[in-house]
Amino acid sequence: MKPKKISTLLIIISFFFGCKGIPVAVNTSESLIDGQWKGTLEQLDINSTYQVEISMNEEKEIYSVYYPGSEGYPEGCNADLNLEKIEGTIYHFREKLTSGFEECYDNGKVTLEIKNNTMIYKCFWPKDSELNVIGVLVK
Repeated sequence: MKPKKISTLLIIISFFFGCKGIPVAVNTSESLIDGQWKGTLEQLDINSTYQVEISMNEEKEIYSVYYPGSEGYPEGCNADLNLEKIEGTIYHFREKLTSGFEECYDNGKVTLEIKNNTMIYKCFWPKDSELNVIGVLVK
């Protein structure tokens, strides 16, 4: 069954068998940020571009980033994104490397903003106020 059909079925069941006939609310909407995102980033301090892949699952609180490598950027850098806060459609993270410790920068502040089915990626490093990487990703 598709998720919408399951959600509809749960609503019907909760209506008939819920607490004293009172329907139970079910959240059927997918998070804006959920899914697999891919795009190109530009690192401003070294004037280089490279690919990025981001996997997001808000319900499970799993956010990860993979930099597959390209000319001007090392291969095999992976990181977890630790959610710090959400402001509307802007998600604020702290990036923590899981591999590529010698080649890649750690502990950057990453903001991801969802606009019209695109994700605007910004990384502030080495200081939280210093924009160093920017790019656009799509699902």
